[in-house]
Amino acid sequence: MQQALLAVIPAGITASGAAALHGPARFNRPKADWRQFKDLCNEAITTDFVVYYENIDIINSNITDAIISAAERCIPITKPGRYKTKHVPLPY
Repeated sequence: MQQALLAVIPAGITASGAAALHGPARFNRPKADWRQFKDLCNEAITTDFVVYYENIDIINSNITDAIISAAERCIPITKPGRYKTKHVPLPY
């Protein structure tokens, strides 16, 4: 019975019954300082940085962290708001 009930509840409804109306904050790419972003990435990611670690997962994680850190410093973040989302069709 519980699975049948879950199939009827539309996506976006939380446990309290309120719909999830706000999307996540996003990077406002048109207002980014791309020169500073490039400089920060070039400082953080060097060949020594990649050669120092042997495990590809560590290298990937460190490069990803460096890019995200540079993005957070150089690209403004939009306020969470209402974004158009695709609604899942109801089963009936």
